[in-house]
Amino acid sequence: MIDIILYAFGVMYTSGPVNAIGLNNGIQRQNRISGFFAGVAVAMFILFFSVAFIGERVMNSSLLTLTSVLGSLYILWLAIKIFRSTPT
Repeated sequence: MIDIILYAFGVMYTSGPVNAIGLNNGIQRQNRISGFFAGVAVAMFILFFSVAFIGERVMNSSLLTLTSVLGSLYILWLAIKIFRSTPT
C-alpha cells in the first residue's frame, strides 16, 4: 500500500504530461480546470483498482514468479537500450 501512495505523490509533484496539460489549461481557462484533474483522478483510480483486482483474482505464486522474471528482463532491456543510446 505504501508503494502506491509513494507512486501517487511522485506522479503528482513531478513534472509530466498531466501537470503540463493542467498548467496550460489553467493558464488558458482558469475556471474549467477541475474537471480535467477529476478525470485524471478517476482514471488513476480505475487503473489501480483494475491492477489490484487482476492481481487478486488471476495471479498465483507460479504466475507471480514468471511475471517478476519477465518484468526484470524488460527493465534490464530498457537499461541496456538507454546505456547504448547516443545523446542528440
